[in-house]
Amino acid sequence: MQPFQALFPSRSKNFWLLAAFLLFAGFTAGGGRSDIMSLIVLRPLSVLLSAYGLTQLTRPQIAENRWFLLFMAAVIGLVLLYLVPLPPSLWHNLPGHGLIAEIDKGVGLIEVWRPISLSPAGSRNALFSLFVPLATGLMLIQLTSEERRALLPIVVLFGLATLFMSVLQLIAPGAKALWLYRITNDRLPVGLFSNRNHSAAFLAAMLAVMAVWSKMPARSKSWVQARRALAIVSALVIVPVILATGSRAGLILGLIGVCAALVIFFIPEPQRRLSGTVHIRRDKPNHPWRKLALIAVPFAFIAAGYFALSGNHDNAASRMAETSDEEMRADIWGMSLPLVSKYFPLGSGAGSFVETVKIDEPIALIKANYVNHAHNDILEVAVTTGLAGLALMLIAASFLFRHGLQAWRDAPYHPDIWLARLASIFALIFIGASVVDYPLRVPSLMAFATVFAFWIKPKLAKNNPDGADR
Repeated sequence: MQPFQALFPSRSKNFWLLAAFLLFAGFTAGGGRSDIMSLIVLRPLSVLLSAYGLTQLTRPQIAENRWFLLFMAAVIGLVLLYLVPLPPSLWHNLPGHGLIAEIDKGVGLIEVWRPISLSPAGSRNALFSLFVPLATGLMLIQLTSEERRALLPIVVLFGLATLFMSVLQLIAPGAKALWLYRITNDRLPVGLFSNRNHSAAFLAAMLAVMAVWSKMPARSKSWVQARRALAIVSALVIVPVILATGSRAGLILGLIGVCAALVIFFIPEPQRRLSGTVHIRRDKPNHPWRKLALIAVPFAFIAAGYFALSGNHDNAASRMAETSDEEMRADIWGMSLPLVSKYFPLGSGAGSFVETVKIDEPIALIKANYVNHAHNDILEVAVTTGLAGLALMLIAASFLFRHGLQAWRDAPYHPDIWLARLASIFALIFIGASVVDYPLRVPSLMAFATVFAFWIKPKLAKNNPDGADR
């Protein structure tokens, strides 16, 4: 029984519920479309888990986690606002609704009450999508700081699984069963996702995840060495896989991930003496894992260079200077920018971007590829939720910046500080990815991002640097 207990120490029921939920979301909800079949199970499960989490809240938990509860209440309240029916006299005079008002007059629908949103179905979809991060956060509130740290292996497990799937997809590009979603990037390594950009962004973050995991305390020195070796080996695979995705954003984010991983991997670790003072433990330069890292990093870039120069791959490096009819981002941004002012300050409604663009889409830009998102979440939020959405996004960004900066100012004497630093890197990578894409609209990434948001604000007691719960 002792080996089993070492692998699976005693955890609360809430921990296992959340771990199972994260893995289910990770393995079944890696796409941003609303017609993914797994949502039939995931969303009702999210609603039930949210209800359960709400019933378990205590006053101290509410006080300590009001930052999350208030933010989610504001986001959900904003989306609900777009579903409130308005009288036609008011609805027709909202910014951007003039054309529909004229159509209503022409067809005799002048007395119809409508929700604010130009796409009520899209807004309902946006509302139900929020239950995934809500359920994750409410369950995280129930966990101790030690249990929150214990979620790191869950993230590692999912990351290694998507890396393994990516490698299989590279080895067997003709095996359609390896691609889990109907609409995906065929023959490219997307892992457990449907989109190569989302996969590349997550793998870039995994470089830092593996580096921090190698820093976590362990029961034996051999286990620490094994984790460090696995972190190095995984980095050797992640770098060329990111290039093989063909994601140009992934290439840049991968560089950020590599730099962050090296900083984490080689930074000296303060250790606390029995007297309470802190000293810096510097590893000897002849440690095997350090030598392995110094060999592995150049090898990774050599492998990356092979993929970059290979003419047989639709890789990121070969696409850096590519201009094609399939690359529509600049066109999408160009026709989205005027929509911000057209619907400002209320926006066209959460989840209504596709319908909003169709009203003003130039005929010259109508192509075989349809516009599903703005491929810039800041721009899409401005179009669909206006001033309120931008304000909430600014609040979230300031929260992440403030706590992320604090994590790098604090001495890394405790594992929670390492997780806070990791969360700041995750935030940097996914904010960067959101400038050219929409990764945080993917249910699995929404769930894991919520975990990182709780990690960036560790539960360290003010007068207890050893990290006891408040």
